Amino acid sequence: MTRNRLAPKLIIIVLFLIAFFVILYDATCSAEEPALALKQEVGRLKERRISLMQNETKISNSLERARKAYALMGSQANPEDRQVVREAVTTAEESLTVVQNLRTKTDMRLRALESVIRGRASEKDFGVAVVQTGTAQRRSRSGVAPLHYASRVYEEDTLTTTNKSFLEMYTPDGGYHMLAPDTSVGIAEFDRVTSLMTVDILRGKMHAEKKCPANESSPCWATRYRTPNGIISFAEAEIVYELNPDGTEVISVLEGAVMYREKQSKKATTVKMGEQLILGPQGESVKLKKLRKEEIQSWWDVDLQFEM
Repeated sequence: MTRNRLAPKLIIIVLFLIAFFVILYDATCSAEEPALALKQEVGRLKERRISLMQNETKISNSLERARKAYALMGSQANPEDRQVVREAVTTAEESLTVVQNLRTKTDMRLRALESVIRGRASEKDFGVAVVQTGTAQRRSRSGVAPLHYASRVYEEDTLTTTNKSFLEMYTPDGGYHMLAPDTSVGIAEFDRVTSLMTVDILRGKMHAEKKCPANESSPCWATRYRTPNGIISFAEAEIVYELNPDGTEVISVLEGAVMYREKQSKKATTVKMGEQLILGPQGESVKLKKLRKEEIQSWWDVDLQFEM
């Protein structure tokens, strides 16, 4: 009789423990997702640094050979030949400077991201913001403060760039964002239960790229951008969003597909890869057209911006 009474209690205890460990596992995975995206970026930067070091060695050797050739030619050599060699020296010097600058920049990004990864994250941790050029600021409940080179950002923060700054943002949905100058976004929600990330685009221009995890056991987050007049939602895509001073908006899809839903009419429009949706001042769909190559300007490329 005693065994019969204990059996239901043991079953309840076992089920409770199973549920507890499932919840604990999910919470651990959610906490690791932002760090996982950053670790992947660190790995990519280390590969880039190795490649840059190899290129730096090759260019240095070429420059040394060109300088020796120019020195051996002497003043009696053919002026045209001297000019060709002199141009080769100049080109090698410029290339070496670019590669050295990129390696320095890569080293800075690596140190900053590794430092953030080592730090402890909180439940409100939304990801990491990295200032590329210029200055940027964060508005939170405690006030307004400048962003350091690499800083953790949290739910309810508002990030703003100045007219000469670019800001990278790595988010827990596995997304990578680049904020253009004079851009402001608000971190609205990071829901670990429903795997939903929401960002408010307040002004400016932003490039976003997000891919679902290769591991099928990890959830593919739903990403949602709330604009002044509508909502952009997607699971996996690369897009460029622009909010112009006159209130018009432009959504360009470089990969994947997104859905835009107008706030007033609730009308939904799907924008596919290679398409551009132009919106009026009230968020109304004005034109859906093919995206021409000349309209794709890679202003968000960090290395290009640094070279400039």
